[in-house]
Amino acid sequence: MYVQSNGFAGHNLWLDDNDEVKCFWSRFTIKQTYDELRPKRTFTPHVSNHRAKPNEWDAEISVHGPQSMHHGWEWYEMGFFASWDPSGHVTLMCFDVPAASQSTIYTTLCSQAVDPSLPYGSFTHILDELLRLYDNSVWSIRNHISRWEARRTQETDYVLLHEIARHGVHVNETLKVAARSLSSIRQHHERSRVDIDLVGSKNKRRSWDPVGEHLEFQLRFLEGLAERSQANNARIQNEITLAFNAAAQRDSKIQVRIGEQATNEASAMRAIAVVTMTFLPVTFVSTLFGMNFFSFEPSGDAESSSFIVSRHFWVYWALFCTQRSKRGEGAVRAVDTPKLHYGNIASSNQLQVSSTMRDGIAAEHQAICFEMEGAGVIQSHPCLVIRGICDYSDSHKNKRWQSYAAATAAAFAKELLLSMAPAAVAGKAEPLRPLSAGERPGTAHHVWVQQPGL
Repeated sequence: MYVQSNGFAGHNLWLDDNDEVKCFWSRFTIKQTYDELRPKRTFTPHVSNHRAKPNEWDAEISVHGPQSMHHGWEWYEMGFFASWDPSGHVTLMCFDVPAASQSTIYTTLCSQAVDPSLPYGSFTHILDELLRLYDNSVWSIRNHISRWEARRTQETDYVLLHEIARHGVHVNETLKVAARSLSSIRQHHERSRVDIDLVGSKNKRRSWDPVGEHLEFQLRFLEGLAERSQANNARIQNEITLAFNAAAQRDSKIQVRIGEQATNEASAMRAIAVVTMTFLPVTFVSTLFGMNFFSFEPSGDAESSSFIVSRHFWVYWALFCTQRSKRGEGAVRAVDTPKLHYGNIASSNQLQVSSTMRDGIAAEHQAICFEMEGAGVIQSHPCLVIRGICDYSDSHKNKRWQSYAAATAAAFAKELLLSMAPAAVAGKAEPLRPLSAGERPGTAHHVWVQQPGL
């Protein structure tokens, strides 16, 4: 359980045969990141030794291992144990310290004077090396953030941002725990120094405490690193927020451009619809002959590629003109010179939009036009149906001339009524019966005028 902790510091005191012995222990963890960070796809589950059976306890169980170096980061999990007696004899053991730090600590202890009269006299040199490792840990996170800020205009790598933020949280955690451990060491040193000063006062020794001052300085330095680590975390969170806001703004601009393109495409679709209505009927016919009126001829040079018109394109004009000619003579005439026609009017309960059915009914019943309202009225109110012609009763039906046709029919009805004597329409005719086969529709004495579109 203790070897998997993120840090601690403790001490104890016991008496041997000669004198009292003080021993103290501590654990410090440091996370070091390198230049290239890569996400780790697997993890090592935590197995608690506290719940294991006595014969299953394994001191080698570790959540972190050297394999993490392949992903751009590494954990230093270091332990220290020391014993001290008033005679100045010190025993110091270091566990899992990086090789470079081992050499530095050994060289420092051998080259510098150590006050053996204080229990933590030698540990301050070890703490100096630990502070260097913590300093590197904080600045390596800062370097990652600064590199990201420099490449901010490039495409956002959210995975890398997450990795930097994750390691920054771990670094901040280890600094806070280390500061508490160092504070505990300093407090224990103060209590030990009081006991030593009591003995020293009897022997007229000075009570100057260089070790305590050094520990105080190291604690303040570590607290400063913790503040810098918090600033790093705030910076990376700002970058993450900025990246999300920039992405949202970029998406909004894309949506605006999509809307603008949709408006342009609407105009293009209208043009395509016109072309489709123009070419589709005969294009269908041309497929029966296996013809292609247009073909694309690519070439090595993109600028010289072009569409080729088939030499059989005359078939389109032949079919198109033949189809349009089925409507009869062109409606090109002087303005406001309508023509009058007298004959049978075919009436039904639905629109007439088939040229084939139109021609068949006209040939069978000698009908000159088609309408929908007259049949319902003439059964109960004998009348003369007057209609204005506004289209050809085929699939090209439209309402462009409907108002003009209605005005023409109304004007003719007025002229017809003004030319008739009132006595001619005073009588009341009998309702008409349905026509039998072979009979032609008769003409009623009463006049009924229908105005299409009004």
